[in-house]
Order: sequence, then C-alpha cells, then structure tokens
Amino acid sequence: MKRFIPISLFLLLSCAAVSCYDCGPKAEPYIFLSVSSASSPLQRIRAVGARSDSAFDAFILPNSYRQLPLSLLQDSTTYLFYFSDRVDTLTLFYKRIFDTRGECGYYLDIVAPDGPRFHSTFLKTEVYYSPYTGKNKGLAGSGAYGISVRLER
Repeated sequence: MKRFIPISLFLLLSCAAVSCYDCGPKAEPYIFLSVSSASSPLQRIRAVGARSDSAFDAFILPNSYRQLPLSLLQDSTTYLFYFSDRVDTLTLFYKRIFDTRGECGYYLDIVAPDGPRFHSTFLKTEVYYSPYTGKNKGLAGSGAYGISVRLER
C-alpha cells in the first residue's frame, strides 16, 4: 500500500503533464460561410475540381450559415453558387502551412496569402482568416480555425 500511493501520484502527474501539450489543429480547416440573398434562395453549391459534388449536398441548409470543405491540394478553391436567376462564383486564395511539433507530429494550417485573398462575382464579399498558429511560428493555442466568408447579392 505504501508503494501504491506514490506510484498513483506519479502516474497522475505524468498524465497531467502530457495533456498540457497543445498539439494544434485536430481536423481539416473549413470555410465558414454566410450567404444573404434577397432576390432568390441558394439552390446548391459546387466546387470546381471536386471529385464528387455529393459532399456539398449536405451543406444546403435552411439557415444562411454553412461550413464548406476546401481543397488541400492547392492554394485556392473555387465555388459555384447556383441561384434560380444566376450563378455566382467565389475563389478563395490561402497559404497552406505544413509543419511539425516535436511532441505531436505534423499539422496543417491555413493563413492569408501574400497576394489577393479572393475573386468574387457577388455584390459584397468579406473574407476573414482565422489561422490556428496566428503570426507565430509555434502553435499559439486553440480557437477558430479556417476562413470566414460573408457574401451578399
């Protein structure tokens, strides 16, 4: 019994110390999208070059907020937004960061590009980048992860 308490205390403290590591993003980054259209409702969304459009069918929800995947194969993704009266496009540009953390391994982050941030046919487009690492080279903590986009027609 005398050995059990010190061993238990050691294991508990070891687990607590290991759980303090912030291992970075735990999922792929997404586009957090808000679309407002007074003239006609959004019917569907597609991504140019996507292997399957079925992944986007689940993103047409009754509310105006959606979460869309982005391409991790290149530094941009082009979306097509189908309305009853027209088709609008949005191309988002971003910079992919592949890096490692000694305690955790590899991670991926998305940050604002050095050049243009977007090209859009919408009347108003606002794009905000929420990288995991911020402007630091090391990981800076949890929080929003991806790109927030607000579109108006």
